Amino acid sequence: MAEITGEMLIAFGEANNMRIMSHRDPNKWAEKINKNNGKCPCGKECPCDDCTCMFYEKSVPGKETIMVNNTEIASAIETLEKAKDALMNIQLDEPEKTARAMEEAANMVEKDAIEHKCGQCEDYMMGLARKLNFMRDECGKDTNSCMTERDLTIERIEGMQETFIAADELITKAEQETTRDNGSHGENHTDEDIPEAFHDCITRTTKTQLQDLKHGDRICTASKMCGTKKLTKEDAVASCVKGA
Repeated sequence: MAEITGEMLIAFGEANNMRIMSHRDPNKWAEKINKNNGKCPCGKECPCDDCTCMFYEKSVPGKETIMVNNTEIASAIETLEKAKDALMNIQLDEPEKTARAMEEAANMVEKDAIEHKCGQCEDYMMGLARKLNFMRDECGKDTNSCMTERDLTIERIEGMQETFIAADELITKAEQETTRDNGSHGENHTDEDIPEAFHDCITRTTKTQLQDLKHGDRICTASKMCGTKKLTKEDAVASCVKGA
């Protein structure tokens, strides 16, 4: 079988309206594929136009990189990206190395969780840390279960990143509106003019409207109800809860 090169992967993506995800190095990915008899870590012949291994993503015309303004949120998103990268580089034939990688990722996420000032954000990150510790044990016992949990955890991480990005958008908007209102109202400005903080909205919404949902689903749903677009509960549940 002819070896795949990074240039081939780039060309394949361009020909199929896909782009290589920002955290991926095509040359390193090609080396990984060649060592795995032409297959990606998800077990598919690579390259393919149905990538589920987080190497390619569909190109979206006009899509821009999302800039995060809040430093605390930026740190969380970066931590999540590093955890996702660790998951993507799991080597099933090296269980001890995989266990160490999962433990390091869990410790990294837990450290970020402790540093959060927002209690709901801390809970969100600690939940992921527990999930990574579970994977550490599971990947040493069952290869198929390990891969299934890896894919589910990546999906969970990406959902968390979307939540934090929505939080940043709301915080930025609130700060802009507060600054504008302070300039226009002066001493007449009241607390009622200040938009509710994202984490306050999350706390209020999860406690008063979403008690019937699982913890992870509550956080996701509340974030969409409290985001800049402020989805209805029904729309937010449909977006966050599988089978809803």
